[in-house]
Amino acid sequence: MYRKIKQVTGNTPTELIRSIRLKHAGKLLKTTNMNVKEIMYSSGFSNKAYFYREFSKKYNKTPTEFREWVKQDGDNEE
Repeated sequence: MYRKIKQVTGNTPTELIRSIRLKHAGKLLKTTNMNVKEIMYSSGFSNKAYFYREFSKKYNKTPTEFREWVKQDGDNEE
């Protein structure tokens, strides 16, 4: 199963699950007013340092910076 997931997605199962969790966190940061800690837990992360590190790797911004960036970008589109 590991090899099949790796072959189909190009990611290991762990990387795939992490990516899905981070996408969910990004969506919550865009669409809700939940604080970062609540989003971290609802996305399946329990370690703040790990969440911030992995989120920053994916989006090149901390969760707080990402939310501010989305707000500014949304204001420019209207």
